[in-house]
Amino acid sequence: MCLFVGTTTCVQTFVSQHYGAGQHRECGGWAWQGLYALVPMSLAIGIALSFGAAALVEWLDPDPSIKPFAIDYLVARAFGAPGLTAAVAMGSFFRGLGDTRTPLYSSVAANLLNAVLDYGLIFGKLGLPELGVEGAGIASSIAEWVNFIILFAFLFNIGSGKLGGLFGTFRPIPPQYAVDADGLLVVPIQKLPIGVHRAVVSRIKTLSRLDIAEKRRPQDGRIKTRHDDVEVELRVSTLPVAFGEKLVIRIFDPEILLQDLEN
Repeated sequence: MCLFVGTTTCVQTFVSQHYGAGQHRECGGWAWQGLYALVPMSLAIGIALSFGAAALVEWLDPDPSIKPFAIDYLVARAFGAPGLTAAVAMGSFFRGLGDTRTPLYSSVAANLLNAVLDYGLIFGKLGLPELGVEGAGIASSIAEWVNFIILFAFLFNIGSGKLGGLFGTFRPIPPQYAVDADGLLVVPIQKLPIGVHRAVVSRIKTLSRLDIAEKRRPQDGRIKTRHDDVEVELRVSTLPVAFGEKLVIRIFDPEILLQDLEN
């Protein structure tokens, strides 16, 4: 199972690459690839484990007093193997998009459910049968499937009631917009690949006569340019953030200050 779970985390790498490059429609394909390629294999391993648990325990040769408990636990955990693999694939998809909250909330909910089911199935509380160690395995497997179902519900956008195209999955990605110079029209913002971020920031800092080597303190500069034979000044501000620098450019037109209220 470690092999399948570890391989499934690669979904995050490919999703983040396509998302950073602005290829949003390509992101969803990697999530489905993780499900198609690894969940069937983990299902096969789970079925083999459920039928071969006794032989495996005999081969490991633990203390005779714990052999029946080990067999019961392995059989109970076997049907949770596909759910665990699928949940990791879904969680890796969201993390690749930079959304760490969704898999976090889903994991917290699944762990809370696991704790409640453990209490009920191990000790026979909450109206559930007393199954001991086997109950612990059943509780863990149910929690893993619930984790996957929660993440899949977010991916499916179950509240929309229709299929869309979010990152090549089901829901359209909400575009970012900005008001144009007249303050009337709304135009889409062009996105650059994340790979050119540092180069663009360094170039703008050079044009605005800022220290390109200084990345730990905020800086302010300006760039003067001409547009339609009118001199326009660009105010540049940089701010250090967790993974680099944030850069903002404000357009400053001196002629605007000379207009009265009627204009």
